[in-house]
Amino acid sequence: MNRLQFTYHPSETYLASDRHTPRFYASLDLAHFDVEERIDRLPIYYNKLDEPDGSVVEAYKTCIAGLNLERDDLGSLEDTLDLYMGALIHFGRLPEYVFRVGDKAWPIYRLPDQLVTRYPEAPVLGASTIGELRVALADYFKSIGLIRNRKNLDILILSRYDLQLYAPICAFRAQGIEDIPVFPFEKGQEVILSAPVNTTSITVKFNGGQGILKLHELVAEYLIGRGKLDRPANLTVRKLSAPTWQVIQAAVKHDRRALTYQYDEDEQPVTRIVPLFANGKYMLAGRTNHLNRTTLYQAPDIRQLQDQLGRELYSLGYLASPDNMTVVETS
Repeated sequence: MNRLQFTYHPSETYLASDRHTPRFYASLDLAHFDVEERIDRLPIYYNKLDEPDGSVVEAYKTCIAGLNLERDDLGSLEDTLDLYMGALIHFGRLPEYVFRVGDKAWPIYRLPDQLVTRYPEAPVLGASTIGELRVALADYFKSIGLIRNRKNLDILILSRYDLQLYAPICAFRAQGIEDIPVFPFEKGQEVILSAPVNTTSITVKFNGGQGILKLHELVAEYLIGRGKLDRPANLTVRKLSAPTWQVIQAAVKHDRRALTYQYDEDEQPVTRIVPLFANGKYMLAGRTNHLNRTTLYQAPDIRQLQDQLGRELYSLGYLASPDNMTVVETS
């Protein structure tokens, strides 16, 4: 007998023989596991096999926390879900996050005062923030030779809405603070952005690019209120992908000016232009690197942006002086 309680809801967009759209969604009651949370919308996929495999003519599929499950009838899938959900729940709760190295992943749980996880045959690792835990995990894996740098370790959030994993869309960074990842996840017809700060999460609706800017504002206010940040300009937005950066640009007003700088690459002079934008009382600058990832800077005026970028590019070795950042007019 299953410990999970299943309720099914048909998908509004499903078409017969469509393998890539859920046929219906399952709601899961976790009360038997002494977990108060309820999963509202676990996607269930259906596939009628083109060529039967023995007596198997159809398949029901789903995915929980990155684990793909498939059975030849719905009852068997429910049994499997019941088994795996029981194994996933510890400390009376679902994982908050999952960390992934290569094609393997392990859960991270939130206890009252910290996040904890454990790699097989390794000590339990814990930290108060997900940024600090990511650093601890990466340092451990580097020490045992499993990864070469922190980029080889991913942190994903587990949505309580649909049990799917979501990767960060960007990160907030400030001096003295480990990167704060920004996770997008679906909730009904909306996309929600969530930034975990200390033991809380600050969330907003995506709302185009304005959602990231609003979340930046709220996280900056939170950090300033706790003495961890002097001003919003000291919190930058990092690792924006090209599509996300395009969405943000469409949500703000282009400025007729830009910042420009020069440096040598392979003994050849290279000129870079950093576009500027206006967003309410702030100006924004977006610098895109060779990996096509953009860092977004924010300040009350262009002079502060010029100083901020100049100091950072000087520290990275791109400029001979922090003052070698100029303002130019654009067409």
